[in-house]
Amino acid sequence: MAFFGGDSLWSRAWANGLETRSDGLLPKFDVDVMVACLDECGHSFWDEWSAVRCPTLIIRAELGLSATTAARMQALMPTSDVVEVGGTRHDLHLENPAEWRDLVLRFLAETPSV
Repeated sequence: MAFFGGDSLWSRAWANGLETRSDGLLPKFDVDVMVACLDECGHSFWDEWSAVRCPTLIIRAELGLSATTAARMQALMPTSDVVEVGGTRHDLHLENPAEWRDLVLRFLAETPSV
């Protein structure tokens, strides 16, 4: 776990996705399946995103989703709120689970039922 910055929820989550093989430390997933999944990511989901009508919270990690993409997401969905968590990467729910949970719970408490 030293590679991932020491013992933390984030590092344990990443380390648990790896296994030691004769040729080194490798992901546990099937590489061919992962490549096929990434190929599917070429599809744009902006139409689907803009069709969502319920209140939505976009939690942006400072070093994850770009500010430009978050702004586009919010522009396409006026019912959304964007919150940025500074100093965090893509997996901020693992890096800083308490802050992530607080943001989600606050959003849910402040959002009227639809």
